[in-house]
Amino acid sequence: MIPTLPARWYDDPTIFARERAAIFDQTWLLAGHITTIPAPTGAQALRVGGRSILLVRRADGTLGAFHNVCRHRAAPLLWEGSSQRCATLQCRYHGWRYDLDGTLRSTSGFGEAFSTDEWGLLEVHLRQWRGLLFVCFLPIQTPPPPLAESISGLQTVAAELPLESMVAFDTRSHTLRCNWKTYVENYLEGYHIPWLHPTLSAEISMRDYHVTVTGRTALHVVPTRAGAISQGMWAWQWPNVALNVYGTGMSIERMNPVSPVEMEIHYTYLSTADSTPAEREQSVAMSEQVTAEDVQICEAVAANLSAGIYDTGRLSPRHEGGVAAFQDWVRQALDA
Repeated sequence: MIPTLPARWYDDPTIFARERAAIFDQTWLLAGHITTIPAPTGAQALRVGGRSILLVRRADGTLGAFHNVCRHRAAPLLWEGSSQRCATLQCRYHGWRYDLDGTLRSTSGFGEAFSTDEWGLLEVHLRQWRGLLFVCFLPIQTPPPPLAESISGLQTVAAELPLESMVAFDTRSHTLRCNWKTYVENYLEGYHIPWLHPTLSAEISMRDYHVTVTGRTALHVVPTRAGAISQGMWAWQWPNVALNVYGTGMSIERMNPVSPVEMEIHYTYLSTADSTPAEREQSVAMSEQVTAEDVQICEAVAANLSAGIYDTGRLSPRHEGGVAAFQDWVRQALDA
């Protein structure tokens, strides 16, 4: 029998701080999709891995990423969750203005001359893969790990998906009262589907459902019945990426830690040119229903993990191999 992580790992501030430093500050994290950044020039503000960042598109088409932190007194340049077409970025607090390459352009009303070259926005490593944007929070002077190696499993399972021809048509966000690991573990097994997701369960063949782990990618292989909305392919990539595929499109899902007892899910829904409004609406509705069911159980599990009654459990070798692999990766990251 495979033991679970101890309950205290799901609400302990010390464990959470170690995870932030050892996991979310060290590897590539999904940030979003290229079609959500305003064109021809513009910026988008979002929270990734617990940090507020800016994704920018410049006049020459190049992309960039910066911490959403003015160098004056740490105010944001854009409110989180917002985007705008713009040629420059202006601090929301005192009006310092920056070019889209991060250079400080002016300090409105500041009254002191100093070298603007040393006070530009703090840059974040950014890479694009087939329209998906990944960031890494290692210091900009430190070379990040090769993205291709980090997401090699995801590249394999998504090889046949028409990612380049998909465009974002909707976004949704949810805040959950649970540790980020509780939600990830829920995502990594289908064991719960017959009891928690009756509508989804009716569309799939649970007898043939299985999860395979390659590298640090977990792939759900789910044969579906005729007329199903879901295509039966869900792929998760360490530590915060999920691709959920349905008939004429998919959603990319970001899992964002907020605190030891809170996390966020951010969905970006993509569709191909031949999808209909009805198909897009139906896919979002199904996603929202399944998410609501997952939120309810994850928050209930979180409450029980913090109640002081439960310490450790056991994982099913048949149904929870993805969870076991994930928990091993967490242990390895924390050297525990």
